[in-house]
Amino acid sequence: MTLVSYPNHRYSGRYGTIQDFYRPVPIFMNTSTVRTAEAIRNKYGELLTLEEVAEVFRYKTVAAVRKAHSRKTLPVNLYRFKGRAGYFARAEEVACSLENMKLS
Repeated sequence: MTLVSYPNHRYSGRYGTIQDFYRPVPIFMNTSTVRTAEAIRNKYGELLTLEEVAEVFRYKTVAAVRKAHSRKTLPVNLYRFKGRAGYFARAEEVACSLENMKLS
């Protein structure tokens, strides 16, 4: 089991707190999932923009990602931050969803 932890931030805004986003969540990851997460982090960083999510999941357009998000069919959660435009996905969640796709 891997626990994800990040430093505390003192931001509280309209979309919740940074602690809500960076809350330690137990995630069971096998070695291939860890490697996938590392590769995604190396290429995109800890947060992926909608354009990068579209690239990883091979959606044709960003509008298709937005529509999948609104229909709740996007395989990862998207987050918003005050002062930052757009939605973002966590690299670890993207890696886990990709690994789950390989298993099914």
